Amino acid sequence: MNTLSGRKIEADRGKAAHRGKILAWQIQGTVADILNAACLKIIELESSKHWKLCFPEHDAAYVIGTPEQAAEIGQIMETEAARLNQPLSVTVKIFKAGDVV
Repeated sequence: MNTLSGRKIEADRGKAAHRGKILAWQIQGTVADILNAACLKIIELESSKHWKLCFPEHDAAYVIGTPEQAAEIGQIMETEAARLNQPLSVTVKIFKAGDVV
């Protein structure tokens, strides 16, 4: 079984998986493919852009930067998805110091 971007997914051998589980693995794996590529690009640009990747979580990534950088960070995620032939529309939420996430 593969993600929608073609990466192989290893399943538990000898255990039956229902279709819903397989579909969830494919979708979650595809999201991970996109998010991993985007996070690596964000890390690569940290020193030149003066932002900092904090951590990815499920289907999101937390980046410390300026509000003006939000659109560019979202564009990186959409570009990485397009590179994997997956449509993606990103919403970037801006939090200020002291906001509860």
